[in-house]
Amino acid sequence: MAVQTAREKELKVITGKWLVDGQPPAILFDVESARSRFGDDDIERFKKDQGIDIPDNDQETTDAILFGYMVADFLTEFELQHRSKSVTTNSTTPPSLSGTSISQNKLSSVKLDTPNSLNSNPGQTSSTIGEETCAVFHDWKCGIGLILLHRWQIPVATVFVLKTSQLQGSFKSEKLASGEARALGIYHRLCIERGAALASDVFSCVTEVVAEQAELVLEKHPDYVIVQDE
Repeated sequence: MAVQTAREKELKVITGKWLVDGQPPAILFDVESARSRFGDDDIERFKKDQGIDIPDNDQETTDAILFGYMVADFLTEFELQHRSKSVTTNSTTPPSLSGTSISQNKLSSVKLDTPNSLNSNPGQTSSTIGEETCAVFHDWKCGIGLILLHRWQIPVATVFVLKTSQLQGSFKSEKLASGEARALGIYHRLCIERGAALASDVFSCVTEVVAEQAELVLEKHPDYVIVQDE
C-alpha cells in the first residue's frame, strides 16, 4: 500500500476514518517528518520551476511546499500501485522520488496510458474518466501537490477548488492585481494559486464573486461555480 511505502521512507502518516456517514478512510501527513526527505534542494527546485521567490521568514509557505511534496509523492505511489495497465512516461522522474525510492524504479519501466482530457485546453494536464484516481485540492496551500503532479505528468485527474483567493479586492487588470500582491508581500502565494488553477483539469470556485475575480487575477475562467450550502 502507498501508506506503507510512505512509512518506509520515514514519513509519518496517520490513518483513520472520518466520523461521517460511511466513515470513509482518512490519511494525515505530518509535515515535520518530511523535512529530512524533502530538503532545501526540493524547495529551491519548486521555486525555480514556478519562477517565484519566497521570503526566508515565510515558514507557512515552506511548510506548504513540504506538504505538497508529501501528497504528490503519496498519490504517485498510490496510482502506480493500483494501476492495472502497463504505462510509460516521457516526463522526467519526479524530483522528490530520487535515490532509493521505490517509485523511481517503477516510473522508469512503466508507460502512461494516453489519457482523455477533462479539460480541452492544450498544454494542460489530462486524465482518463472512469475508475481513475481523482484528487481534489483546496486553495493555495494545498495546490502545490497538484502543481507537482502536473509537472511530473502523473495520470491523476485533478480538481482545484478556490474558496477564497489570497488577493482580495476589485482589480481592472492582472497587472494591477500582481502589483498589489507584491506590495502586500504575497505575490509568491498568488503565483502558487494561479499555478494550481492553470494546471488543474477542473477549476471550481464556490461563489460567483470568487469566480469573477479568479478569471482576472488567475487568468483562468472557472469550469464550475459550485455554491456551498450554508
